[in-house]
Amino acid sequence: MSWRDVGAGLACAKIAPPEIKIAFGMARMLNIEGEKQLVFQLQTSAKKTRLCSATETHVTVYEYIAPEELLVIPPGESPLAANAPKVGAKLGIAEEPEITAVIELAEQYHAPAAVDLLLRKAGFDPTDAIVSANSVVQKEEGAIVNWVVLASGQVFLFQSLRNGGVLLRGKDDESLAEAAMAELNAHFDRSAAAG
Repeated sequence: MSWRDVGAGLACAKIAPPEIKIAFGMARMLNIEGEKQLVFQLQTSAKKTRLCSATETHVTVYEYIAPEELLVIPPGESPLAANAPKVGAKLGIAEEPEITAVIELAEQYHAPAAVDLLLRKAGFDPTDAIVSANSVVQKEEGAIVNWVVLASGQVFLFQSLRNGGVLLRGKDDESLAEAAMAELNAHFDRSAAAG
């Protein structure tokens, strides 16, 4: 789980209305608040292209403003720079403490192995599943990490817990599959051994 992936998922969840991180596209250096930054195109569930920048302290999702169609490139300007999109309004941001917490909890709770196992238990193919971090909720029994999972053309909510995981149907939160931590540990060990 990369910093950019987790941060983009969390930032998309803060957009109003919330969006789901689908996939990253092309990267280029763009101007954000007077500073050149590496910015990735981002596809979300809103079926709109967004822009995403990741720094050491936060990950931010911005509105994508399409480049103007230039029929003639100005002298001395790179053809790539001339056709660059512009960074629009800031839509959502995830800060370092939240991103770090999700990454640490995902490792501790074996979240990737849990998604794989729970989708299989519920009868869905995990091969092309898209997993997007959504939020961390502090409960008495420990932190819960909420993830949105897109698999087999459906939307699921996956909750990663200290003592296991549960896969819920997105539209009505009906539990489809559950696994205790011992089962997740065994599945993680099998997956790690398989390479």
